Amino acid sequence: MPEKTKFERTVDVIRSLVEILAICIGGYWTYTTFIRTEEPGLRHNLRMDSVLSWDEIGMGSPCLANLSLDLENKSKSVLVVSKVRRRAWFVPRPERFKGIAYFDPLLIQLGDPDDDETYTDGPFVQTYAPGASAHYSLTWFVENKPDTYSLFRFEVFENEHDEEPSDFHYDWGSTCGSDHTGKVREQKKAIQQNEPISEQKAPRPSPGAHGSPVEGKRSSPRSNHGH
Repeated sequence: MPEKTKFERTVDVIRSLVEILAICIGGYWTYTTFIRTEEPGLRHNLRMDSVLSWDEIGMGSPCLANLSLDLENKSKSVLVVSKVRRRAWFVPRPERFKGIAYFDPLLIQLGDPDDDETYTDGPFVQTYAPGASAHYSLTWFVENKPDTYSLFRFEVFENEHDEEPSDFHYDWGSTCGSDHTGKVREQKKAIQQNEPISEQKAPRPSPGAHGSPVEGKRSSPRSNHGH
């Protein structure tokens, strides 16, 4: 085999350098494309949404709080919920003031919750494939405390030994619902004055974050909602 000329050797070197450069450019393009488009979809992305409603039992008696909660895996990878913690507090209403002021019940020193349970076998503890979801209704008996809000917080953990939740969601509203509270007060007043009780509509679910300024819901920043 004849020996290559200097020109041919130079061409071979240039060709090899071009191939190496093309491989590097292709690899960089593939990596950056994955980072920008595919990798975010593999991150933890659990959508959590809820509706809080109230059912009255009787005049002046405890009511039922029903938290209808939905979880959905919006990521492109499998998510595991190994542990769940639920908690509930009474929150005092802020003192009267003029104007408008932002109010977040989680910014208040809450103290010990009235209900606190952690479990590793029960509602929402399962493996979620991409797009999988779960729905449960959680119910509490609630004392009809005047001038308070009721706050319900729901936390999920990927590992049952974790101390900090991977996601959380909370919902809150006037204790026993504003309609319920108003009806009870009217009933008491009518009894005292021996007057007929006017008809009222049944209690409505709390409108949540986009409704009344005294009711709301929120999830952790990692959840896929606009809270």
